[in-house]
Parts: sequence; C-alpha cells; structure tokens
Amino acid sequence: MRICKGCGNRIIEETAKYCGKCGIPLNNQQNENNKPGTDIEVEEIHNKNVGWNKSKNIAVLIAIFLGPFTWLYTHRKDAWKASLGLGITVSLIIIWIITNISRVRYLATKPPEVMYEGYEIIALIIFTLPVFFGIWLWAVIDTISKNRDWFNSGSLRRNKQTAVFLAIFVGPWTWLYTYNSDAWKFWLGIAIGYGSFLSIAITEVTYLMPIAIIESLMVWLFAIIESASRNNEFYETIGSRH
Repeated sequence: MRICKGCGNRIIEETAKYCGKCGIPLNNQQNENNKPGTDIEVEEIHNKNVGWNKSKNIAVLIAIFLGPFTWLYTHRKDAWKASLGLGITVSLIIIWIITNISRVRYLATKPPEVMYEGYEIIALIIFTLPVFFGIWLWAVIDTISKNRDWFNSGSLRRNKQTAVFLAIFVGPWTWLYTYNSDAWKFWLGIAIGYGSFLSIAITEVTYLMPIAIIESLMVWLFAIIESASRNNEFYETIGSRH
C-alpha cells in the first residue's frame, strides 16, 4: 500500500499511476528498490497530512475580514506569511505608540498655549495605511488564488526566488520563510534591529541612531547575501524538516 505525498490519500491499487483524489503522478513515490513503500513509510507520510484538511471558503472569509490572520488558519504552510504580515502590522503599531509617547514628552516641556497641529499623525497615516491595505490585499489574493487541492495537501514547498525576494524587501524577515533552519538568525536579526531603535526611543539617546542604522543595514545585507548564495537543493529539502 502506498500513500499520496501530495494529499495523504491511501493508494490501495499498487499499479495506480495517479492519485485518485488530487491527480498527481505516483511514479516518483517509490523507494530506492523501485518497490512500493513499506507500511511504516506510508504511515509516516500519512501522519504528516493528518489533521491538515482545511476549508478554502473559511480561509477566504478570514482573509476578507481579518487579513493576515487567515494565515494562522493555514499556519502549517503559511507560518512565514502569518509571521511576516502580523510582524509588520505589530511593528507599525509600535511605531504609532513610540511616536505618540515622544510627542507627549515634547508637549510636556512646552507652554500650555502651544498647539499641536498633528503633522506627525498625518504623516503616519499616509505611510501606514497603504502598508496595512497592502498586507490585507495580499492575504485576500493569496488565499483566493490557491486551489482546493492545496488546502487538502499537507506537503510543504520552498523556493530560492521567494527567499531572495523577501530578503531584498524585508531583510531578516526572510528567515521566517526558512525558519526550520534559520530560527536563531531570525530572532537575532529582529533583536538587533528592533532592540537598537527601541532603546534609542526609550532613552532618547539620539546620537546612537547612526550606529543602529548601520547595524540594521548589515543584518539586511547578510540576509540578502545568504539567501542568494544558497543552492536550490537547500530550499527543496527544507520543507520536509519538521
């Protein structure tokens, strides 16, 4: 007996060439001796897919009303997207909080008659709203574009192009995409970036800002170089590491 690596369907007919559920070829789902896998191998593959079956309709509804939270519903495959989308959202909220704290401290040192025109808030709205909308739209399009077989399959796939793209645009957040191998790099990169800027915002030691910027750029550059230097085999095999 074999089992489809794409959807977890048990294949009773040993001569079957295609999965009766998802339709993918079964020729490459044999062991080195060109014999069907043993019951133990079949059970291991099946266990990876147990409990995965998701509803596309539910995922789309969550995306429409809650944006990136839909990736929590499909976190087994979309953990990096959930972390990236929610991470950016939380980061923008932190920026809002820091900006308002700094503004309150500034106003506390001024006479009562000094009026606050709110230019900083207007600038934040202009900057953050497109980002919030972009993340929400990405979640909706990503969910709608997936076929129903994707929601029934427990297999994981990674590719180098996506990793490099993420590294270029979001720096250390690309390590969420390859989190199984790069967990420590992700947390170290976030700690260096956020830690430096948060400490400056809290202590108001502004002359350290150039150092924080240089540190963040170094982490960003390292993420790009590492993602680009890895071979395709690394990304093809990382999805099977749990």
